[in-house]
Amino acid sequence: MNLMAPSGVPRAWAVAAAARLRVPEERALSLFHATATGTILTLLNQPEAHRDMTLSTEAREAAIWALTGETGSGGSGETVRPAIALKAGLPAIKMLSEGERLLL
Repeated sequence: MNLMAPSGVPRAWAVAAAARLRVPEERALSLFHATATGTILTLLNQPEAHRDMTLSTEAREAAIWALTGETGSGGSGETVRPAIALKAGLPAIKMLSEGERLLL
């Protein structure tokens, strides 16, 4: 795993220096390494025809969020969580018609 930024400075240090890490640098490196290792092993244990390569992207985004509170795409994820919660709660909202539920 390349832990160095192009400038030769460890990536975790650069992120920490920008005041973006929510955990100590060593913890950040350990968490990211564990995420990457676990993702690779999980994908390798799946039959090749059924591997869901989006797992890699989702694991990376989850690790970045855990370390910085940000997503790798630069957003905060603040619009995703409410959307997921709304979708999960739709069956309990009885006042909506089926068409209204489908629109949401």
